[in-house]
Amino acid sequence: MCEFLPEAVVEEILLRLPLESIGKCMSVCKSWNIMIKSHSFISSHLQRSLLSPPFFLGRYLHVPTNDGYYSICSPYTRYSASVNFTRYSNFVGALNGVVCLSCDSESDVILCNPFIDRHVQLPKQLFPIYRSCLGFGFDSKNDDFKVVRVYYEIGGIMAQLYSLKEHAWRFIDSSYIKLTVNDCHEQLFFNGNVYWLLCHDDRYTRMEHCILMFNVAEEKFNKIEVPQQLSVLYLSKLGITVIDDCLSLIEYPDKFMDNTNCDIWMWRESWTSGTHRY
Repeated sequence: MCEFLPEAVVEEILLRLPLESIGKCMSVCKSWNIMIKSHSFISSHLQRSLLSPPFFLGRYLHVPTNDGYYSICSPYTRYSASVNFTRYSNFVGALNGVVCLSCDSESDVILCNPFIDRHVQLPKQLFPIYRSCLGFGFDSKNDDFKVVRVYYEIGGIMAQLYSLKEHAWRFIDSSYIKLTVNDCHEQLFFNGNVYWLLCHDDRYTRMEHCILMFNVAEEKFNKIEVPQQLSVLYLSKLGITVIDDCLSLIEYPDKFMDNTNCDIWMWRESWTSGTHRY
């Protein structure tokens, strides 16, 4: 019957289906399979699903064999999907249904979409890097997923960028960012930017924290200083997140103290703070 319907009508019907039905529709015919795997369809279906119940990504590890797999499921529906990527133990980020994973050494990176059972192995890096920060973002201007790798060499920050459209790594200019990175917190993607919470040396004299920002579309870096009272804390006591549509830092209470309060700092051109009890 589908050959008697315009393609736009078929797409509109498929866009209205829940995720648990989309996977089955991929096996109906070749044209449906191609349509459902297209980025435009995935993005459109995602936008319609924003008000749907959330999905959760979990990693399961079988201790004796060290085999594992990732699973995406919803507690409110019968839908679930699993991918078996044992080597990729690090979760980098997830956007528009695409999950970015890396191995322990961060030398190998993979992008996968468990909903349609599709994945892309990123090419090998341009040369071995043993300590780096990975970021995963979406370039809405060019409709492209990008992975950025930041690392330190004598003289400053170095950066490589992977574009899914180009399927290749390339160097990008980062010489104007003067940092000596010692440690890196998990990444955050928000409003077209990738953010990392970093620990760095200030001219080799003292340790400080800052937020390194990367605009995915413009491919430009910037730096945001953190409040001075947070800069002396262990990086593990801080978290970076989004609260009320603002980039935010959380100062977690000491687990050895009888204190259930955490301090929240929100960035609105400058830092403002408040206390939250949980």
